[in-house]
Amino acid sequence: MEEQKPTPAQSQPAPPSAPAKPTRSVWPRVRLVISLVALAACLVVLLFAYKRYRAIALMNEGTALNSQGQMAECLAKYEKAVEICPTYQPAQDMFNEALAEAADHFSQSGQHEKAVEALEKLLARKPDHPKARGDLAFALFRLKKMDEALQHAQEQVKRSPDDGVTQRLITTIQRQSKAGKR
Repeated sequence: MEEQKPTPAQSQPAPPSAPAKPTRSVWPRVRLVISLVALAACLVVLLFAYKRYRAIALMNEGTALNSQGQMAECLAKYEKAVEICPTYQPAQDMFNEALAEAADHFSQSGQHEKAVEALEKLLARKPDHPKARGDLAFALFRLKKMDEALQHAQEQVKRSPDDGVTQRLITTIQRQSKAGKR
């Protein structure tokens, strides 16, 4: 069998007047990417809205429990709301107020250990709370933890020099310390 050699017409490239291979447009891909980015942004907004909605629901449950005097359960709801949506300032504020209110409740009912726990948590969250440090000093005083009570009372007076109640507590602690050393 003879091998056929290509004729000169078969081996030549197509003349320039022949239509070029069509190029694919990038615009469909760009539109797809833009659509996916917009969808992702919408999902983020929806997720944030759901978290805020859930935090508000937990805050409402906490408020109901607070009105029933169930402080521990109330605090748990507020803490969960803050955990779910930490950037939602009303949840932060309500949790801080609930901690202060719980500390008052625990102190008034003689549960000074629980009051100390709530006040320490409050001060960890908001060190400049106007009365938490003084309340902590009183709770520690009632638990006979004089050194810690004195330390917090002195810190409170540094922050609020006009706090006469805490100044009297300092005087009382110092008198008891002197009487105990005799």
